[in-house]
Amino acid sequence: MAASLVTTTLHAFADGNSPGHACALGSAPNVGEYDFLCVNSDTVVSTPSGFNVSTSNVNAMGSYLFYRKASGGESSSVTVVTSGNFNTQVSHSRWSGLDTVDTQAVTSAVGSASNTSLAVTTPTLAGTGEFVLAFAALGSIGTIAQNTPVWSSGYTAVTGPNIQASGSSGMCGFVGFKTGAGTAAESPSVTWSGDAPFNRDSHVIVVTVASGGANGVLAGVLPAITSALTGTQTDRAALAGVLPAITSALTGTQTDRATLAGTLPAITAALTGTQTDRAALAGTLPAITSALTAQRAASATVLAGQLPAIVAALTGTAGAAAPTSGGSVYPGVAAGPSLAGSSSGGPTLAGSSVGGATLTGRVE
Repeated sequence: MAASLVTTTLHAFADGNSPGHACALGSAPNVGEYDFLCVNSDTVVSTPSGFNVSTSNVNAMGSYLFYRKASGGESSSVTVVTSGNFNTQVSHSRWSGLDTVDTQAVTSAVGSASNTSLAVTTPTLAGTGEFVLAFAALGSIGTIAQNTPVWSSGYTAVTGPNIQASGSSGMCGFVGFKTGAGTAAESPSVTWSGDAPFNRDSHVIVVTVASGGANGVLAGVLPAITSALTGTQTDRAALAGVLPAITSALTGTQTDRATLAGTLPAITAALTGTQTDRAALAGTLPAITSALTAQRAASATVLAGQLPAIVAALTGTAGAAAPTSGGSVYPGVAAGPSLAGSSSGGPTLAGSSVGGATLTGRVE
């Protein structure tokens, strides 16, 4: 899976004192997407709610690189709070296809006018194919004449210049990116025409790229799962029949499946109880989505192999038998991978027959 730019928004203001300045981000992020806020101000800036600080520097100005990875329920706007009403610029970009933060770096120069961003170098990267976001924060910019950014080899401009005011308190930001980085350290830089600002900070964050494969297939059926679980259907027998396989896939040695595995009790209760709505199961979807859209190990193919039964349950064939280990009963659907140590798709669920044809104690 490759990193992909979803959207950018630019914000420039001088009214960020509490309760802060609301910055509209265009829309709420999808689960798994990263929002980056590259901020510099003529004062101190608080960390926005829901965001993490990658790097920061407070000297002649405050400059920050904030980020968040969406897990569900995030707002379509963010409030930036500054200490007093001072010139501030916020360069926002949203990306899909990213996994976890690898490393970061920051450096600063005060009272040293130049038309080139300050040199900054990351540590050695953990792997190859990684994503790099670079932020040049400029303060005391003179006239509003910073333009035509030229990034170092391999980097492409995302946003900039984004300028708020001019003179000794004027702020400007340039943001660039690179894909396919690693494992060598990265040293991005940018030059521009126009005035030479006196204060220059450089920030870099490196993020690994999410793997493709089975998780992409799983994520692709989430809309159908969401629709089925929030509707009025009462027959969950076929879907209940694949729970043993889901359980097997999620309770192995993959510790990074803890988030999804933690929802299994609620899933089981929703599918084997007597309730006629799916609210309890629907409530676990944000965590399920987060687990399925992040980078996961190859054992996800075990769960992916059960998708034919899940899809069948959600498209009106409830009551059909669940696939046996390594097999499929659905016409035209390839057999899924075998589950070691299980039969008929896994251990039998208490109170139900394999394949979910009947669920004792349920009201249809």
